[in-house]
Amino acid sequence: MTTEAAVVALARELNGCFSDLAWAFSAGLPYAGFEEVLALVPADEGEIAGQRCMLAGYERIEPSAEYERWRTQTGTRFTLLRSTAPWLNAALIAASRNRDRAGTPQLPPDYAAVAMLAVVPGLSPEALPAELRAAVALLLDATPPGNP
Repeated sequence: MTTEAAVVALARELNGCFSDLAWAFSAGLPYAGFEEVLALVPADEGEIAGQRCMLAGYERIEPSAEYERWRTQTGTRFTLLRSTAPWLNAALIAASRNRDRAGTPQLPPDYAAVAMLAVVPGLSPEALPAELRAAVALLLDATPPGNP
């Protein structure tokens, strides 16, 4: 189990690594199945983000087309999600307005839940508490402007 202190330390490290990238962080949600620690970046910045994780000394433990799982030197695991989702820009804007004391852009719960649905196998919107379910449904049904 990852401690809160380890997650805070990871957020600060990633804030330094990704300071010039559009990105957001989530330490998970307090619901069963939503304990994934993740960093969200646009797909076109994913390669740069991955290279910076390697330079920071993190170990890539599971690569895939959309995301990579990493482990820090202290054993903290996190997922780097490279997204092209229609909700991505709104999520990054919301996170940039929702920074912690160290300046790390934090995903609000609805965007964190949608991001976790993309990386946690077997997780479904039905597992969400009612107060998040409706917001997540809207995000999942979102169509970018100009698209039918």
